[in-house]
Amino acid sequence: MSPEVVVLYEDQRRGRDFWLHELLLQMVADTNGAELWRLQTRCLGVPLKGVSKLLESVREASKIARAGRLMVLVDRDQLRQALYETGRGEPKLPPDVDDLTLTEAVRRRADIPETVQVFLSYPNMEGLIRAIQGCDPSLLPEEVRRALQKELASRELVLAEVKKARNRDLRDCVRRHQPGLHGLALAVAQALTT
Repeated sequence: MSPEVVVLYEDQRRGRDFWLHELLLQMVADTNGAELWRLQTRCLGVPLKGVSKLLESVREASKIARAGRLMVLVDRDQLRQALYETGRGEPKLPPDVDDLTLTEAVRRRADIPETVQVFLSYPNMEGLIRAIQGCDPSLLPEEVRRALQKELASRELVLAEVKKARNRDLRDCVRRHQPGLHGLALAVAQALTT
């Protein structure tokens, strides 16, 4: 059975688990009450390790999503830089480009743009880690410090901790500070309940 939703991330995984996607699924479960194991079979997370790989992958949206929905979570600053500096086959975007123009630039690359939804991390993964730190300064302070220095193992530990069921209030706080991740969680929840 093909997943109903595929989420492309410009991020990378470390090891077997991809904790950003696991955190997203927990946020979806927080939203719609679904069992986590069911969400794991219905929503596939694909880490692509870079904006350029993400932009190339979006071109094959119909192949990736098959009959399902394709959603994208990408660092706003990395996407803006990639589209401003190179244009990637289209006119270069100005440095002060707005979010709608950025997300539409990604959707236009898809072979079926009407099925692609794009969400932006503000401004990037470190922004998510800072939001976690702001919501709970006592949460793994040394690991958070390392995560902010782009240490992947520490970042994964922090995300795994936030995902734990007992941290619902923390996740809700993070969602308030990360509208892109919050919007993605709502969109996945809606796609899986219709």
